[in-house]
Formats: sequence, C-alpha cells, structure tokens
Amino acid sequence: PDEVAGVLAHELAHVENRDTTREALRAAGSAGLLTMILGDFTGGAAIAIVGEHMISASYTRDAEGKADDFELDMLANAGVSAEGFAGFFDRIAELEGFALPAYLSSHPVTEERAMQARDFAGEQADTTPILTDAEWSDLQGICDSAGDHDGD
Repeated sequence: PDEVAGVLAHELAHVENRDTTREALRAAGSAGLLTMILGDFTGGAAIAIVGEHMISASYTRDAEGKADDFELDMLANAGVSAEGFAGFFDRIAELEGFALPAYLSSHPVTEERAMQARDFAGEQADTTPILTDAEWSDLQGICDSAGDHDGD
C-alpha cells in the first residue's frame, strides 16, 4: 500500500504541475522551431525528430524529478515511509531489459530514483503504513470484485 501511495502522490504532482499540458505546448513549439531551422530537406525531418526527442527527454526528466520531490514531501507530510516508493523503483529496475543513456531517457535513472527514495526514507522519523494489512486486503478485494462484472 505504501508503494501505491507513493506512485499516486507522484502522479498527483504531474497533475498539480500541469506537466502534460506544458509538455504538449513545449513540444509543438520546439518541433516547429527545429523544422524551420533545419528546413524540410531529405533527412531534415528525421534530424528534427531526434532533436525534439532529446529536448523532450531532458524536459521530462526534469518534470519527473520535480514530481519525485513533490511525492516525497507529500509522503513525509502524511507520515508515510518513502521505502514503498523505493520498492516500486526496485520492481521497475527488474523489468527493464536495457538502459538507455541518461541523456536519451525520458525518465531519470531508475536506480538513482530508488536510492533517493531510500535515502529519504532513512531520514524520516516516525512513519505509519498508509493502510493496515486488513485495510489493504479489503482494498484488494474491492479491486478484484470490481473487475468481475460477469456482464452486469
């Protein structure tokens, strides 16, 4: 449950910061600018796309870092350990087949994010799990039964 709470807090940060809207407006502007500078000659569009990806990846890494910071503050204010969020990144790291160079990736390096969350958790004082084991089990039961519509 603490892992889920961390992920939800992180996603709330993106909403709070209006990251999707900012990214869409920024991408439209920079893609147009790159196309105007490079022209529409053969290969120009491909260069513009690669350039846009690198600009976008840098912008998104920054937004992800800010969302991580917001999430850690939100968990701290709620008295919930950030260890669950670190566990989320551990799980993601296990699923990643290969790592892109940091400058091409749209997200900060997973291991670094796990370490940041784990370091933060180590500095937290008294924390309480967001849900008890019984509450977590009840929530999982609700989610499981919500998926069983049987045509209703």
